[in-house]
Amino acid sequence: MGRIPYTKVKVKPRPILAAAFGLIPALECCILLVNRLAGQYWAPSVRGCHPADEIMTPRPDVSEERREQIITAAMAVFARHGFYEARMDDIVNESGLSKGALYWYFKSKDAIIAAIMDRFIEREIEGLEAALKLDAPASERLLQLSGMLVEEMRGMTDLMPILYEFYAVASRKKNVRKALMRYFQPMRKLLAALIQQGIDSGEFASVEADVVAVDLIAFFEGLLLLAVLDPKSVDLQKMGRSGVRLIVDGLRRRD
Repeated sequence: MGRIPYTKVKVKPRPILAAAFGLIPALECCILLVNRLAGQYWAPSVRGCHPADEIMTPRPDVSEERREQIITAAMAVFARHGFYEARMDDIVNESGLSKGALYWYFKSKDAIIAAIMDRFIEREIEGLEAALKLDAPASERLLQLSGMLVEEMRGMTDLMPILYEFYAVASRKKNVRKALMRYFQPMRKLLAALIQQGIDSGEFASVEADVVAVDLIAFFEGLLLLAVLDPKSVDLQKMGRSGVRLIVDGLRRRD
């Protein structure tokens, strides 16, 4: 058989496909821009884009700053309106941020409560941890610690109505109760460890360290409540130190 004859056919590119392929560099540039706005640190080389666009500058992490901004605003709003009356919109207005930014960091008022509690307890826990490491008698460390706690309490008196409202909410809301327990449990554990050190060294009598730790927390909580109710009659510094001295004297071992 002979060869089958064929005819050369010149195929023209379809206009639609040509246009689509022509758009690809432009789309890549758009993706590059979106990545930059989203805070990406790197983007592939894109033909047709400016070379400087291939190197992405890291954006500063402002998440912690924004959280603090929201917490500070929430504390002002709660102090002014109370927890129940306060709205998330009030916190948005106070913070100066957008509603989207607020809900990005905190989904509800309960989540903000937990963050506020964390702020309150952070320095107290650090103080307790430092007291455990000091090379001094346990009685001296307890007295030093009480002075630190009193100073913290004096700085918190304006905010205590918020905390007491949290306590009321905690009786009905499990998640708020958990937030409060994140304060009491570490405090109780660290105080008990400090008292146990005094027992082990022979400075303190043999007592239940955990029970005394709860007694100390209850003393400070009650003293602070009285200071909020009657600030003119209750001297936090004087009465706080006096109360802890009485507790420490009761703990001392008597042979």
